Order: sequence, then structure tokens, then C-alpha cells
Amino acid sequence: MTLGTVVSAAIVASGALVVTNAAADAAASPREVAGQPLVIAHRGNSSLAPENTLPALDSAARSGADLLEIDVDYTRDGEIVVLHDDSVDRTTDGTGNVRELTSSDVRALDAGGWFSPLYAGTPIPTLDDVLDFVTASDATLLLEFKSSWSERRIGEALALIESHGAEDRVIAQSFDTTTLASLRDAAPGLARMVLVDEIDDPVASAEEFDAIGVNPRGEDVLGRREIVDEIHDAGLLTYVWTVDDAQDWAGLADAGVDGIVTNRPDRLAGWLASDGTR
Repeated sequence: MTLGTVVSAAIVASGALVVTNAAADAAASPREVAGQPLVIAHRGNSSLAPENTLPALDSAARSGADLLEIDVDYTRDGEIVVLHDDSVDRTTDGTGNVRELTSSDVRALDAGGWFSPLYAGTPIPTLDDVLDFVTASDATLLLEFKSSWSERRIGEALALIESHGAEDRVIAQSFDTTTLASLRDAAPGLARMVLVDEIDDPVASAEEFDAIGVNPRGEDVLGRREIVDEIHDAGLLTYVWTVDDAQDWAGLADAGVDGIVTNRPDRLAGWLASDGTR
């Protein structure tokens, strides 16, 4: 399954799953997808290149990933940038909370040298940069909004996505309930999924935010495999995070998950191909 044929847009409307694009079969039929979970590259190919950078995304796309998962936050002056942590400390040569830094501050940082001298000077990309990459490479994003986003901020992100004509190439997700409500209310046409730390009632969580699916921790699903059937019976998808072990991949594929988020998309793609399930 190539990047151009994965699920790229779906909304839940009037209790029915409505999809757009050539991958509609996958989105509309979770049981059909269950035999071949999608390869979802966690922060790009983050084992081989610095996470959440364009080199990591390019490596992931070349490795056979179906979706590219990234994290976004915004600067003090409103630039939407690709970063996992609240601060830039861990993955750059700078310090400080990203929402307290200006876009100029962030653009000046080295986001690659910490990973390897080969990547020294790699910048933190903006969402605009990533959308350029997505439209040029026929990729699909699993876009995590970090922390709390207002409807106004979500509207700005949506406008950027729309300016690239990429609405059918983005699936939004978040743990934050304020952000999920903002996505539901300010971007109702953008496909969204609910990230959960616990799987007490994942279907209710998805329904509250008109989501197409719910994304739990992989180890939680391995401990309660029947939850996948419950999610599918509600007409929802499930992408599990973040799993790098082949034995766990086998258990999750057997459980019928629709996608696996991994730091090793190259290995997962190869494993699925050799195992005959993809």
C-alpha cells in the first residue's frame, strides 16, 4: 500500500462514516483494513534521522510508510512548527518553551546536530514546510496537535492546510480535550482521531469529538485485544502507538488493528511484507 492510497480524509456525519479519496475502501471497511495494518512513521523515520524533521519524513516516505506522524505546536508570534516537546531543549541546541520563543528564534535553532553530526544545521520545519513536502510526495499526515489549542489557533492551522489543498492528506489527532473540541468545532471537515492514555471507554471518547477513530497505547491493546472488535463494531478505526518489537507487531496484527505507529517504519514495512500480511 503506497502513500497515495491510504486513508486521507474521513468524517463521521449523522452516525455514518463518510470518506473521500481513492482510499475510501480502507476507511469505510475497518475489517478489510485489519488484515494489513498501515505503517505509521512516528515523528518520521525517527530511528534513522532526527525526529520531526524533513530528513526524517523523507526517510519514512522512502521506507514504505503509509502515514507520516508528526507533532505541531506554535511560537509566541503564531508560527506553527513541528516539535514534540513543550520546550526546544531536548532536540535542538537552544533552550526555552516553544510558545515563548519567536518564529525567528526557532528558525535559528539546529534540530539535527543532537542526533548526528551528519544532520547538523537541520532546522525545525514549519507546518508550511511539511505541507509542501506532503503535496510534492503524495504523502498523508497523521498530525498531532500538542497541548491546548483554541478554535482560533485551529482555524489558522486549517487555513494553512487548505492553502496547500491538503485537506484530504491530513488526519488530525490529540490527547487534549480542549484541542479535540476545537478541531470538532472549528475544522469539522478535517478527519480526526482521539489519542488516549487509557482505554476505559474509547468509543465514547471518539463519539464525543465526532472522530473517525481512537488511538490507544499498543501495550494496552495487547492486554485487552477484544477492544479492537469493540472499536470496529462502532464503525471506528484504531491506530496504536508506539510499537517497535516484531513480536508485538504480530500480536497487534492478529488483533486486527488498522495501523501501527512505530519508530522503525522501515522494519515494520519489511516485516509485514515478509510475513505475507501486507
